[in-house]
Parts: sequence; C-alpha cells; structure tokens
Amino acid sequence: MSICKYCKHVSEDGTRFCKVCGKALDVFPDTPVPQTSGFPPVPPLPQPAPSSYQNAQSSASDTPEPKTLQNTPNTFPMNDKDRQAYAEKLQNPGRPDNDGICVLALIFGMTSIFFNPFLLSSILALILGIVGHACGGPKKDIAKVGWILGLITMIIYIVIRVVFAILAFSLVWWIIRFFI
Repeated sequence: MSICKYCKHVSEDGTRFCKVCGKALDVFPDTPVPQTSGFPPVPPLPQPAPSSYQNAQSSASDTPEPKTLQNTPNTFPMNDKDRQAYAEKLQNPGRPDNDGICVLALIFGMTSIFFNPFLLSSILALILGIVGHACGGPKKDIAKVGWILGLITMIIYIVIRVVFAILAFSLVWWIIRFFI
C-alpha cells in the first residue's frame, strides 16, 4: 500500500498515481501501512477556481491531472460561456436603486388611465418606465408595464382629443354655413 504525500489517500500496491488527486506516488516497499479505523480517507480540500480560463491553461503542470467534480456547497461546473456571463454580471450587477423608479412608472401608467391632465401622467409613465426598464434589476418588468400603459393611454387621449377637435370644428363650420 502507498500513501499519497499530497492528500494522504491510501492506494493499493502497484499503483503509480493517486486516484484522488492524480499526483505521482512514491512507491517504497518499506513504507509502513497506516492503521485505519474503518473510516474512509478524508477527501482533499477543494482548491480555489482560477480567475480565468487562460490562467487555468497557463498554470497546468506537465503531469496530467484527472478532472474530478468536487461536491462542495455553492459550486457547480461552468463552461466558458457561463463563466464569462458570470464575470460580466459580477462587474455590472445592475442598479438596485431603480426599484422605486419602476414602481413609480407603474403607478403613473395606471393613474394615466383615469386622470391624465395635459398628458402629464402618460409622459411621466413613459419616461420613468423606459429608464427603469433600461437599468435592469428585478422589477424591470413592472417598469415595462408602466411605460406600455403610459403609451397606450397617451395614444387613446390624443385620438380622443383629435376626434373631439374635428367634431367641434365641423360643428362650428356647419353652424356658420347655416346662418350665413
């Protein structure tokens, strides 16, 4: 039996590499066999992940190390695309302070349905909704609903005002033609 000097795993006689860490074993016939208490050997501590894929390639040694998945909490295997997206997310996590903007956009969008003096509620819902949706964050869908409501009510109010203006103009036109 051989003991790995890196991870202290006990291997069978004749094995040249450790099954746990993959390092070369020093095989000496006079190595004492450790007394085991029936418990399995302790697995090695997880090593920190390299900061980038290139660092992992450049730090690889000449001896090939087997790739093993380590079942440690809060870690999972990631491919290069996921690793890059995660790094970008860490650099730009979004603005957490735009939640109030998103909620205000929804409030102005809903109030513009019932009360919209000079299209002010619709314009505010549009501006705040676009800003809140563009900043991202967990409530960006609320901002999207707000600016869509603001846009719809703005279009409806403009159409209604144009129709009333046309009707009023035509009514005045017919009154003038009738009396003249």
